[in-house]
Amino acid sequence: MRYWKIGAKVLAVVIALGVVVAAIMHRAFARQAVPLTLGQLSVLRGALEVYKEDQGRFPLALDTLVRPDGKYLMKGSFPRVRMFLDRPHKDGLSSIYYGRQSNDAGGWIYDNEKGSPTFGRVWVNCTHTDHRGSAWGSY
Repeated sequence: MRYWKIGAKVLAVVIALGVVVAAIMHRAFARQAVPLTLGQLSVLRGALEVYKEDQGRFPLALDTLVRPDGKYLMKGSFPRVRMFLDRPHKDGLSSIYYGRQSNDAGGWIYDNEKGSPTFGRVWVNCTHTDHRGSAWGSY
């Protein structure tokens, strides 16, 4: 009977340590999401600027940036949102939505409305905040 009590205490300590380690790892992964996503956003915005310089305007659709010659973006290398996966988004992290307001579905949102003051702007389609408290859509 004595061994059972000792075993139960050891098991409780191991479980408690596991919970602490899981919380630390969760926070570490969440911190990595911000620079990764900002890097992908920078690639996408850079491709938009090059397109605008070449064409004299922003594209109406982001998939226009994907070209076989890779002038703007290579096929199969479209930037993905690297947001930590603890947010309840409907769609994948590389989905593209169009409009001027985030719908919190995940992926990117691109303002393709001609005449809009933010025409040509792309941002993370999320209304949640990152680990620092900054709204994802504010980047």
